[in-house]
Amino acid sequence: MSTHILHHGMYFEDFEVGQQFSTNTARATKDEVIQFAKEWDQQYFHLDEEAAKKSTFGMLVGSGLHVLMLSWKLFDRTGILRNTAVAGVGFDDLRFKAPFLPDEDIHVELSVLEKSLTSKSDRGKLRVKFNTYDSSHQNIFTFTLIVLVACRPC
Repeated sequence: MSTHILHHGMYFEDFEVGQQFSTNTARATKDEVIQFAKEWDQQYFHLDEEAAKKSTFGMLVGSGLHVLMLSWKLFDRTGILRNTAVAGVGFDDLRFKAPFLPDEDIHVELSVLEKSLTSKSDRGKLRVKFNTYDSSHQNIFTFTLIVLVACRPC
């Protein structure tokens, strides 16, 4: 599937196990990384470039929460579930695998792991794997989304 924005999302019936999608790219500048950290995750290695040199990372790194939100934004902008998502059920296997660096392009690759009908005939459940990669295609973040998706209207 291309990365252009859809005006209407896909219905449950449109998805197939193994189906893959890819997003456009995004990046956060050093200033944006610091601003996000000031509001949401005040760890010194997200806030202070000099102090971060003494951290495990050896440099300023973005918050894992920031990469989560950027990954979600990239997914949302594809429009795959626009007006067809019924409800989020949860996240599984959320892992921060490598540092999220300022001024580094990221993108998300998604794959449908499971598809099942629910007890309600107007929706089904999907399990979708998110893998976020940096510009060198290193996997920096991963999680599985469980979401209820509308069935195609009769």
